[in-house]
Amino acid sequence: LMETDPISGPSFFGRDELLLALEKRTQAFLNGYRQNVGLVGKKGVGKSSLILHFLSRLDDKSLIAIYLEVQPEPLDAFAQKFMAAVLAGGLKTRGEDVPQDFNTIVLRGKRYFPRTLARMREIRAKLARSEWNAAFQELVGLTQQLREESGKKVLLALDNFDLLEDLGFHDAFHKFGKAMML
Repeated sequence: LMETDPISGPSFFGRDELLLALEKRTQAFLNGYRQNVGLVGKKGVGKSSLILHFLSRLDDKSLIAIYLEVQPEPLDAFAQKFMAAVLAGGLKTRGEDVPQDFNTIVLRGKRYFPRTLARMREIRAKLARSEWNAAFQELVGLTQQLREESGKKVLLALDNFDLLEDLGFHDAFHKFGKAMML
């Protein structure tokens, strides 16, 4: 199979059974049941396309959907990308345009999510002191902080979840398993 960019929107077709299963899991999550879902398959079969298409169709104002692709990269780069995705998800549910630049996202988020931003400053301080595991523990707690601050449930979709261990965090799957909802 040839590797391509994920397909979403009108170009996406098929996979109705999988989309229905994801919709049912999301509804159960919204009704208070913990839902951890993993999509497993060979590279290039359309897992990312399925998730992106599913997320693009979500229209529930009581839910913050966050998508993040895990890639082999330095720890601080992943942390910043994760923090940006958390804030972007929160801003989208408030009807705000989401800028591409991290600093601008932070400036826009100050108005709505000051406690989440305070946690992010703590994470950045820990990263600066090379306290990687403590920073990661705080990082995975950001979704809970956002939930408390926004009053909305947070659905987190991590693409290439299996690459978390490559980032160098101790016990990454266990820590994320506690925070992960999708």
